[in-house]
Amino acid sequence: MHTYTVSVVVDNLELTDYVLDALFTGIEDAVPSSINGVVKITAPVPADDDHAAALRLLDLIHAALPQAIPVRLDQDLVSITDIAERSGRTRESIRLFVEAKRGPGHFPPPIGIVGNAIRVWPWNSVLDWFREALGEEPDERGVSPDTAAAIDTYLAEKRRHAVA
Repeated sequence: MHTYTVSVVVDNLELTDYVLDALFTGIEDAVPSSINGVVKITAPVPADDDHAAALRLLDLIHAALPQAIPVRLDQDLVSITDIAERSGRTRESIRLFVEAKRGPGHFPPPIGIVGNAIRVWPWNSVLDWFREALGEEPDERGVSPDTAAAIDTYLAEKRRHAVA
């Protein structure tokens, strides 16, 4: 069993003192945030795999905050600069990994490009590459893009049936 860091974006929730008390009572290590009106709840969740961890956090959120409406999982997107900072490497060493000029190659493709041609990756994909390609064992584990897509589809279906 591993501990996965899972982040859920929720609607119908303001981070008031009452909500925070209920959240911390139900999910002791939760880290709530609100940026530009987007509320996110992040927590470490022990589970056998990332899918089970995501479902567990959804259950915990529902139990602690039944008014919250989970919208999607947050994939924790990172740029080359972010990867360098979080991995303790230089920006240049990460750029060389990305461009297959150093290391074993096969760095995961970016999930998108933002701003001035800044490539972004789900942090979990980068962590998996460190494990598989470099043989490192980062302390962190997150939710894979495939699991995030499956959970996001599940949440969309659940919302659609609630409206119908």
